[in-house]
Amino acid sequence: MRLLKDAVFFKLLDTLATFIHGSIKEGIKTHVKRILNHRMHTVVVEEKWGFYTDLSCYMWQNQKRQKESEWTGNKKSRNKSLESIKVKFKGATIYIKAEEYKPDKDEQAIGEKRTKSIRVSSYAPLEIIDEFLWDLFQSCNEGPVKRAYMYGFEKNEKKYLGEFTSSHVQAPILPKGVLKSVEDDLDKFYANKQFYFERGIPYHRGFCLYGEPGTGKSSIINYLAAKYGRYIYHISAASLTSGNIQNMVAGMGDYCFVAVEDIDCMYHGRVPTDTALPAFNDVLNAFDSITAPKGMVLFITTNVIEHLDKALVRPGRIDRMLNLTYCDGHQITEFIKRFYPG
Repeated sequence: MRLLKDAVFFKLLDTLATFIHGSIKEGIKTHVKRILNHRMHTVVVEEKWGFYTDLSCYMWQNQKRQKESEWTGNKKSRNKSLESIKVKFKGATIYIKAEEYKPDKDEQAIGEKRTKSIRVSSYAPLEIIDEFLWDLFQSCNEGPVKRAYMYGFEKNEKKYLGEFTSSHVQAPILPKGVLKSVEDDLDKFYANKQFYFERGIPYHRGFCLYGEPGTGKSSIINYLAAKYGRYIYHISAASLTSGNIQNMVAGMGDYCFVAVEDIDCMYHGRVPTDTALPAFNDVLNAFDSITAPKGMVLFITTNVIEHLDKALVRPGRIDRMLNLTYCDGHQITEFIKRFYPG
């Protein structure tokens, strides 16, 4: 009988130990899950980037509204510093905070400079922050005057080159109907996003602009970027090195323009003109990869179309080929009207 009692006792102990161990495991899982769910994602927008200006204006407008709502007559409330704001976006809370880094004397001696940045953070997935910033960028470009931001690359790093607005860029004078056909093409592309997603088609568009030098290839890209309020990423031979093209493309924002100008000076067929350039297939794979930005519009330009490999300009990679020649009668007439009105 005693042996039976002992057996029951030890069985209870074993069951209790199993229960406690299980509870501890579940507790650890729950704790880890809670930590992961509360991990904050952050995007830092630096002052040197063009979008910093739009984000600063957005903060200022929201701070002004917040100040007005907090004007309660309380002296402490009136003097409250509003260097950060929080906004709601699709059910998530977005925290936006302005920051300034001031180097000390020792850091200034080695060339460190004062920098400003804005941190955009949320406990929601990173995609929510990206969508919030994209919507903000679009709202800043809803009016008749839109802004385009230009970026280049130094090795693997993006470099802000400047910005311009649609009010500063006149439409290039092209053969009759050419510019409108390109605008119609892009309007249709942007309006049919769901068509691409539902069928698993990469949501990209490609244009090849070829012809004699000085016929308006770069002007078309800049004009369209300003018209649609897009980021332009310029890729040159100097910025390309073996192995960095994938990182460059993956780091671009969605719905951007990518300009690879004078690509015939980089590749003759599939052969790089410089040993430092990436392999031809790496360039193709970078723009076709799953990490390429959605809504990307690729522009390649060349003076010598015969130097381009057929794989580069095939349909699906390049959708429109535009041959730009010297002025015809219509263009000459339009140039005279523009430069000598009346």
